[in-house]
Amino acid sequence: MRTLLVLFFLLAASPVGAQCVGSNFTPTGALFPTQLSFEPAQPLAGQAVTAIIGPPIQEDIDYLVTRNAGTILVTGSLNLFGGLPPPPHLNHVPLGAFAPGSYAINLQFTYNDAGTTCTPFSGTLVVGGASANSVPTLGWPMRIALLACLVAMVGWGKQRGRRDGEEPI
Repeated sequence: MRTLLVLFFLLAASPVGAQCVGSNFTPTGALFPTQLSFEPAQPLAGQAVTAIIGPPIQEDIDYLVTRNAGTILVTGSLNLFGGLPPPPHLNHVPLGAFAPGSYAINLQFTYNDAGTTCTPFSGTLVVGGASANSVPTLGWPMRIALLACLVAMVGWGKQRGRRDGEEPI
């Protein structure tokens, strides 16, 4: 029974091994970060973007983000922990704000064993042209309609004041 328990904890504590070359662990059904999404999904220019790395895994990632024109390289190390593994979770990597355009995001991780590299993966981030701080404005027809409503309300208020016996404003 003790042997089964030890094997269970070894397999549960190492979901990355199946896709990391040179890893000591090769559990069946192992999870390794292979999915990339962004928050917000459709960012505007100047808006801070966070990369969400999935599927949920038990390891934390120590990462370094390097920007070079239209290419963003995220390198990092998956950390195996000692003891009981934490629950699986998504890893969030802040990328910063971007100008409008399309950016290639390349991810390359290593396992915390010496010489262990994991399968690289990538994604594309498209940043919209509008500024995140822009405020929508009204067109000329709507401005004229708004002004007409304002004038009508002031006129209606003056008419009402005369009917009630008040002095006009």
